[in-house]
Amino acid sequence: MELSNFPMKSQRSEDPTQANREYDCVATSIAACIQFLTGQPTTGSQLKNSIYGASYIGATYVSDYVAEAARRGVDLHTVDGEMSTLLSRIRAELAQGHPVVAAELDPYVSASLDWTHMIAFYGCSATTLTAMDPYIAQPVTKSDADWLKVLKYNEVWPMSKQPPALVKHVPAGWKDDGTTLTAPNGKVVVKGFRDYILTHGWDSDDLPLENEQGVAQLEVGNPGLGGGTRQRFRRTTLEWSATHPVFEAWTGQELIALEQMGRQLTKERDTLKAQLTVTHA
Repeated sequence: MELSNFPMKSQRSEDPTQANREYDCVATSIAACIQFLTGQPTTGSQLKNSIYGASYIGATYVSDYVAEAARRGVDLHTVDGEMSTLLSRIRAELAQGHPVVAAELDPYVSASLDWTHMIAFYGCSATTLTAMDPYIAQPVTKSDADWLKVLKYNEVWPMSKQPPALVKHVPAGWKDDGTTLTAPNGKVVVKGFRDYILTHGWDSDDLPLENEQGVAQLEVGNPGLGGGTRQRFRRTTLEWSATHPVFEAWTGQELIALEQMGRQLTKERDTLKAQLTVTHA
């Protein structure tokens, strides 16, 4: 499948006056996705200049474009994981009409430099993925095996059109004073987690088991997420980090990781107990 009419954009020729055109693969890949999703003409130089200024020359970073994409009605967020798993995630996003920006080893310089080049995935088959390469303004199709040789960072960045504003609804039996949402058990939900509950048809019996807390590691099963804030509920866990808007944790994956950790700790404990028994025998 392929996203119909996905634009082929050139970072080098779309805006000949752009001082940063040799390095604008990030901005141009994102611009192509924004234009596809919104139908509004968008160039990489417009995005880059609005954030870094017209005179800046050098590398730019996907995270710096999140707010500008949102201003244009597009959600841009990070998904972490092993690249072999992320290839499936790219296909799942494409099936929903969402292009995906990703980083690869720069094919236009010596591999020894370990430079990064950004591309935008917009098509796939069962065994291949196709990306728009902004350096040459052409599609590039490779097998999964070949993509795994060059993709970097164990991250991809799906992009989707922001949904219309949702009507806020307080779950039955809960109370909201405009800043604090209080569950029937007395636990409170605030800020982004509060907004998420009010706009996502939250079940009234999915009660918080704790108040929001900051943690150094959000998920054992996905260490790439890093730290952030988390709040656990009876059936759901909400999480947030500086690079990830509020989202529901993959509870099953996390439970399996915690169970595996528990079994390993139990095994280590039993080994130590056996060693102590032998020592004191």
